[in-house]
This record gives sequence, C-alpha cells and structure tokens, in this order.
Amino acid sequence: MTRPFDVAIAGAGPAGAACALRLARAGFSVALIDQREFPREKLCGEYVNLGAIRELQDLQLAANLRPRAHPLEGMRLYAHGETAAFKLPSEAWSLSRAVLDADVRDAAIAAGAHPLTGRVRQLRVGASEIEIEWHDPAGDAHTLRARYLAGADGMHSAVARLCNLTVSETERRFALGAHYRGVKLDRWIEMYASAHEYLALNPMGGESANAVFVLQKDRLARSRTALGQELGVFSRHVSSGRRPIDGAAFANSYQATGPLAHRTAHPAMKRVLLVGDAAAFVDPFTGQGVFLALAGARDAAAAFARALGHAHAEHAAWRDYAAAVMERVAERRRIAAMMKLMLGVRFATRRAAAAMRKRPGDFTFLIEAVSGNAAAYNSLELATAVGKVLR
Repeated sequence: MTRPFDVAIAGAGPAGAACALRLARAGFSVALIDQREFPREKLCGEYVNLGAIRELQDLQLAANLRPRAHPLEGMRLYAHGETAAFKLPSEAWSLSRAVLDADVRDAAIAAGAHPLTGRVRQLRVGASEIEIEWHDPAGDAHTLRARYLAGADGMHSAVARLCNLTVSETERRFALGAHYRGVKLDRWIEMYASAHEYLALNPMGGESANAVFVLQKDRLARSRTALGQELGVFSRHVSSGRRPIDGAAFANSYQATGPLAHRTAHPAMKRVLLVGDAAAFVDPFTGQGVFLALAGARDAAAAFARALGHAHAEHAAWRDYAAAVMERVAERRRIAAMMKLMLGVRFATRRAAAAMRKRPGDFTFLIEAVSGNAAAYNSLELATAVGKVLR
C-alpha cells in the first residue's frame, strides 16, 4: 500500500493553496484537491488589504503579484442620502482572484504539492490516518490516504458537512457579481448601502470594475427571468441614481453564491482542521476575506507541522489553532456589525456622516481596522470607537 500523504487539502483557493505552500516548503507531502481547473474566476470583491499583503510577502509572492494589482487610494460610502469618504492609510490592492488564486496554487505545486482535480465525497477517520474518497470530473471515484485533512473548500464546505461540523444558519441574502465595463473609479472603492443590501464597486484599472451585489433572496426570486433589468433598478435605487449598473455592460457572465452564511460548531476535530471560509464566514462587506484566508492558512500549517512532528501534540495544536481562528473571526465580525450599524440604520448613518465631516480623527481606529493595519483589539475598544463616532 502506498504511503499516505502527510496532509490532504480540500480546496485550492487562497486558504488551501497557501496552507499547501507552507507545508510543502517545510518538506511535508501534500495533496491539493479542487473541483475546478485553474485559472478560474471566483466571486469576490477582490480587495486585498494590508494584512493580506503582509501574508503574501511572508509567502514571497507579493513582489510578483504587485505589478498585476491595481493600487487603491480610498473608499467612498453612500447610504440613506449621506456621503462619506476616507483615504486608505496603508497599501491596498484590487487584484483578480483568477490571478491571485492561480499564483498561490502554482507556487504550492512548484514547492511539491500534488494537485488533483475533483470533489471530496466521503471521509473515513481512522486511528492514525484519514481516508478520503474523491470523484474526478468524469464522476469516477478515487481514494487517497493522509495523516491529516484540511477543509479549505469554502462557505458551503463539504468537509465541514461530512464531519458534522456545520451549524444551521438562517440567512436570506445572496451575492452576485462580475467585472463591469465603462466605469471610471480611479483608485477609489465605492460602496452603496441600504438596510440589508448593497452594491460594491472596486476599480480594476482602466474603465473596468469589480461589481458585487448583495441582495435579498426575495429580490432574486422576483427577477429570475429579468435579472439584468432588476440589477439596474436596484443600482439606481441604492446609489440614488449615481451608479446605474446596466447588466449588458458586464464583461463576463454573472457568478452567484449564497446564502451568505456559514457557521461551524468548531473549526477542528480529530485529524481535521477547517480553514478560511470553511472554518467561519465573515460578512464580505468589510473586505476581510482574503486576509482571513491567508492568516488562517498560516495558523493551520503551523498546527499541522506541530502535530506531524509529534503525534501527541495534535490536541494542543488543534486547541491553539481553534483559539486563533475564533479570536480573529470575532474581531472581524465586530467590525462588520459596526459597519452594518452605521450604514444600515438611517439615524446612525446621519450621525456618522456628520462626525466624519467634523471630526475625521474619530474614525482613525475604525479605518485602520478595516484596512488591516490595526493590531488586535477588543470589544471595549471597538465600542469606544463607535461611541466617539456617534456621540
């Protein structure tokens, strides 16, 4: 019987590929499984903040990616008839996920990770290894063995489901997006928000932008036969006519995902770690997804290396990994909740817009946090910052 891989990783997006890259460079054998061929498009705001850039620098990938990224200077927010704008305090990019994901995956393969194209279907966890049944694109079944498994297969993780780690969530919002032609944004992101829905435009260079709509399920259901028309109506409404988005100007076909919710009972169990969105999903409004994926990959690789170095270290490694993930996710969820308050509630929006005009310094902490440039913070610090803004 062939020797098992040290780690099998389901999902070759930034979380899975970065984890594979770190492990392969450390000399471990890694199988990297994804259901899609690369390069491939991925629904995402394509915002890379300073925290994510630092992770890419640590992976020695930033220098090669930077020339293909579009530098960002600031963000403009529109909600309930109010407008606010702020400069980003640190380096940030818009970067195609087709480029980012392919580069990280290619680096992992170059370092020795073994790529496989297919979908994980069944898991059998044993005393010393885990057996993974996966199906290739033709539907043929294959089996591989590994000492450990990383579930980095996204918000609707098959690994989390097969491990009975998924917790039911009630969520009625879906995301839909594509690249959009004929819009001039320079180097500024634009966000248009209503109480529960929003439109985000991220400049990709020239007159191209990444357009992401987050919409209620009811709106999508009503517009199933005329989606482009409905997006135009919604964009006019949420932007008060500033950004009418005509579906005919999309440069590629729509991509959609949802519901926008994923919660797990725990990001770790015997021989398995969940990484990135598979571990915990954070509302995409604040653009933390790429950073959380790369940071989680770093922590997961360290935990796997620790367990592979000493079998009795698995429990402690899994405990420390779970603590790091939950703390980081809790921080970003607090940011998302704060942003929802300020942009989703008319009274709060008006107070925040007035405060930004009169006391821009009160926003420094919040802007640093959203930009990925803040050290760890707690609920009291965030509440204090929001209180200063809304006073």
